[in-house]
Parts: sequence; C-alpha cells; structure tokens
Amino acid sequence: MHLVPRGVTRRGRSGVPEPPWVWGPAEVNEWIRAAYPSKRRHAHAARKGAEIVTRLRIVVEGADAQRLRVLTTDAVESIGLTMTGPPGGRDGHRVVGVFRRSLGHARVHVSLRFNPPIHVSSVKRIVERVGGQVHIVGVSTRRGRAPLPPRSA
Repeated sequence: MHLVPRGVTRRGRSGVPEPPWVWGPAEVNEWIRAAYPSKRRHAHAARKGAEIVTRLRIVVEGADAQRLRVLTTDAVESIGLTMTGPPGGRDGHRVVGVFRRSLGHARVHVSLRFNPPIHVSSVKRIVERVGGQVHIVGVSTRRGRAPLPPRSA
C-alpha cells in the first residue's frame, strides 16, 4: 500500500504556486502576482504610432556637391515636400538640407532635417531616388514613434 502525505495530490503539483505560509514579503508578492494575474494595461505598454524619421544623413562617394543638391531636391519634391535653406523662414512642412564636403575623402555628407517628421517609407523613396544616380556609402536616420492620443474610455 502506497501512502500519500496529507495536502499533496496524487497527480503532482498544481499549476498555482503553494500559498506563502512561511515566506517573506518578496515571496508573498510573487505568489500573489502568479495566483491572481492582473488584466490591466501597464504604464510601459502605452499606445505607439507609426515609426517616423526626423533626420536623415547620406554619405555619397565622389559626387559633385552642386549636382547632389539638385538630385536631393528632386527626390524630396517627388514625395511632396520642398527644400529650404538653413533654419528660419516659413512655417509648415520643411526640409532643411545641409551639404558638406569631406576633408579627408572625396565624399559629400548630406544632412536632411524634416519638420514635421516623415514616415519611413518616404525616406526609403528619397534614398532610392538619390542612390539611382550616385554611389551611396552610408545612410543613417534618427527614428522615433509618432505619439497617439490616449484611448477614450
């Protein structure tokens, strides 16, 4: 005859942890969270919008800065935006472009700042359009998420 101690089921342990008879506060809190999981939304699980880009930097090998400026302006205008010079000027959608030649290499650095930020797919279209005409060495972006209003109850 096989004896089973009191309080232990024959099939093994249940999925719920044992109650905290001799545990400290940390173990008690862990047991409560395991036995009674919360259904509410946590603060870190806030709503997130589409991925956006605020800045784009393209490094081009061996290109003329003036020709690159024309190519970049055409690419930006193909997505419906207009290029402006340094900051200052009119309100609304702006793309501020800065073109700098590299001192050590035969490269041109193009920095574009979008105000307001644009969608990632628009940035891909700009890079593809410029990359079809010149040799791009590197591309970097500053990305973020578009804020969404909180859900109404």
